[in-house]
Amino acid sequence: MKHYCPIIILLISLISCKTQKMIEVPVKESERITERLVPVVLSPDSALFDAFLACDSLNNVYIRQLSETRTQGITGNWQMEDNRLVYKTIVKRDTVYLPQTEKERYVEVPVKVEVIKEVNVLTGWQNFQVWMGRFALAAAGISVGFMLIRSKLK
Repeated sequence: MKHYCPIIILLISLISCKTQKMIEVPVKESERITERLVPVVLSPDSALFDAFLACDSLNNVYIRQLSETRTQGITGNWQMEDNRLVYKTIVKRDTVYLPQTEKERYVEVPVKVEVIKEVNVLTGWQNFQVWMGRFALAAAGISVGFMLIRSKLK
């Protein structure tokens, strides 16, 4: 028996708790593709109207020549009413909506998470022993109480 005591003490000192496990959370990737219309503003359009005027010998002013220069998106309308020149331009819409595809990619970075384990939690056997100890202590207290009552009654 003397030879077994140091071996038992050595084994008890080498037993320890488990180390905490590190679990790597899996990587989650998701990709969302959206299509939307993006407004694109076209370059501004312009129109130029030239009227060349001339005078006759009676000092009357008359229009010698009319010229009109405009970009492709403009339509022009001019007219002469009661010695008044009216020039109107009609500009088409200058914003165009073009479809655009966007990819949004979400990547979650894996993180090592420490698994939390409760320490000093009683096992079923240890819990049973605690309850048996309480029962034995209660039984001993009751028997001591009966012995004291008997000794005082005699």
